[in-house]
Amino acid sequence: MEFLSDYRFLMACGYFTAFFCSALGFLVRKANPRSRACTLAFCFNISTALWSGFYATMYLTHDNFYGLLVSRMLTLGTILLNVFVTHLVLLLIHKERSMKKLITANYFVSAIFIVILFSTRLMIRGSIPKLDLPAYTVTGPLYFLIPIHLFLNFFYSIFQLYRGILREEGYRKSQLKLFLWAMVIGYVMGIPAFFLCFDIPIKPVTTPYVAIYPLLLTIAIVKHRFLDIKKLVKNTLVFSLLFTLLLGVVSIVLLLIKETMSRWIGMSEALAQVIAIALAIGLYGPLKRGLSRLTNRLLYQHEDDAGIIFRNLSKDIIRYLNIKELSLELTKRIAEILQLNRVGFYFRSNENPQFFELQASLGRIRRSPIQQTKPLVQYLEQTQTYIVNEMTQRETRVFLTKKTNDFATPKELKEYAAAEVSKLGGVAAFPVFVKGRLRAIFVAGRKKSDAPWRDEEFEILKSFMRHLSLAVRNAEYANDMIQTKNELSRSERDATTGSLIAGVGHEVKNPLYTMALRLSTLRRTLTRYSGLPDSRETIEAKTIKTMTSVYESAQEVNHIIGHLSDLAHRKPLSIREGLKPFLMARKAIQDLAKDKRFEKISIRLNIEETLEISYDPDALYEIFANLIRNALQAIQESGEIILENSQNDGITVITVRDTGTGIPKDRMDRIFEPFFTTKRKQTNGTSGTGMGLFIVKEYMNEIDGDIEVESRPNEGTIFKLSFPNLKSDIREAA
Repeated sequence: MEFLSDYRFLMACGYFTAFFCSALGFLVRKANPRSRACTLAFCFNISTALWSGFYATMYLTHDNFYGLLVSRMLTLGTILLNVFVTHLVLLLIHKERSMKKLITANYFVSAIFIVILFSTRLMIRGSIPKLDLPAYTVTGPLYFLIPIHLFLNFFYSIFQLYRGILREEGYRKSQLKLFLWAMVIGYVMGIPAFFLCFDIPIKPVTTPYVAIYPLLLTIAIVKHRFLDIKKLVKNTLVFSLLFTLLLGVVSIVLLLIKETMSRWIGMSEALAQVIAIALAIGLYGPLKRGLSRLTNRLLYQHEDDAGIIFRNLSKDIIRYLNIKELSLELTKRIAEILQLNRVGFYFRSNENPQFFELQASLGRIRRSPIQQTKPLVQYLEQTQTYIVNEMTQRETRVFLTKKTNDFATPKELKEYAAAEVSKLGGVAAFPVFVKGRLRAIFVAGRKKSDAPWRDEEFEILKSFMRHLSLAVRNAEYANDMIQTKNELSRSERDATTGSLIAGVGHEVKNPLYTMALRLSTLRRTLTRYSGLPDSRETIEAKTIKTMTSVYESAQEVNHIIGHLSDLAHRKPLSIREGLKPFLMARKAIQDLAKDKRFEKISIRLNIEETLEISYDPDALYEIFANLIRNALQAIQESGEIILENSQNDGITVITVRDTGTGIPKDRMDRIFEPFFTTKRKQTNGTSGTGMGLFIVKEYMNEIDGDIEVESRPNEGTIFKLSFPNLKSDIREAA
């Protein structure tokens, strides 16, 4: 294992780490040049590559000049990687703004160190052989500041990263964990390089393991989408391998062509080479494009395609018929698909169409309404396309300080509109038009992984907004239908209430008039017979007759008030499965059996005892009681009442049939109106209130049931009640 401490092995590992870190830094930078996180990651990786590369070169410097220069450069890399890693960590955990003074101070201290490093020999003096190494750095009196600076930055960055990990969840937590481990391993393995600088006789045998740092960072990128350059890394590696393979194949083919033309055709070797080179130049472009397509197909054919996902989402959103539910579902689904940290849906207010109000959001989206006069709304209405803010937050703040309402050119309007998108908390804004009018604005924020938006993602969302406009139109149409239905129901209730009031006035007025007339007659009679000796018996008979009539009229008023009270306090139906109509009908018959009219009337209960329906038991009892009572009142002397059941396409039909006097044809259309009755005063002095059939009709309407009536004068009446299969509806809802 002696080769692990051999300087040639240490050099090779140092150059490998430098190359790996440089490649990673350039890939991160290329992935998103506008991202501050990617820029800092690039600087950090280049600083690490600077340190590693010059550290490997240090072993080859035997004289003072080059030894001094190389040692200064690797120390420069040490200073820079410390300050960049601290800045990057604070940016990743969203503390850059709060720690701005600390970051500035760190850069200032680093700048002082760099000035001292290159202008004096107080930190680095050169390089000399140490132990069995051909050369190693010789430090000055102030060099101790470098490891102190390193340890302070290292421990502070680790502390902040750890706190950030505790706050985060999911894949973001995995990203920060891998970054933490990469930092710890990289720094711990690099620290032994300081021992020989302070003449501590320990070889830096751990420095080759610094390469684990870029390896872990690559795993974070590829597996956990850290800084979101997964596809770029994979594409570059696969393309390079395929291009190398293809280059070898093409070279062999061109060599064979040259040999064939020079040997077999007799062409000069120089001309054959020219033709082969021309073929290579001509084939380069098509082969490169074909190879790029092949690479993309190999890498991404099994990954989820955002276009397909959004097409499926377009099918799902059509079923939402409520704007609020539609907004909530869309913000959730779009944020999941594109991994966005902020999403907001603004809809034009129905109360005040000059404002767009926030209906649903995720993340820190501005909640204040957007005015119609704002540049963003004007731009979206004029262009009918999305807008992307390409300015940084600093540029946006500076731009918005320019107060103006004049947009002389479309470019100025676009700039102010883009700045407003940033002010709302987004990166892009997409319009939703319904019937040619801007109805909603969708604001999309940055990606959680700090990834750049791709052009195809903007186009996919733009296309999706057209599908969304159909969903919004459907939801608004459904809302209009519900409002229309509610207005109709309100009109019907108002009409019913008016009919009830008129009916109450009419029905109550009759018994009250009868009571007043009877009492007035009794008063005149008492006045007339007050002085006669034989008037006692006559007065008692008159009084009893009058009181009886008054009592019956009061009972009639009480019945009317009772029905009105039942209607006012009626609760929603409580549907119960497995309800047996046979038991409810039998109970109603038993309760009505005390009526003397039952003595001459035959009731046949032919409803199947095993029949079950889903309905409210109290409502079903009242339906049977009202229909049986109506049948009893319709039969003058003797007759028959029959209750039976049947099935019709899954609908239970219960029939109540009587052999009474029937209902005249000219009154059939009004029998379900409140207080309308076809019955004359009975022999016991009472008549129907006209509320029974009205209540039965109301109960059947509540379950979308149906009631039909057939009647012939002097032959009888048939009521058919159709009960829908509520049992299956309950199960589907469950």
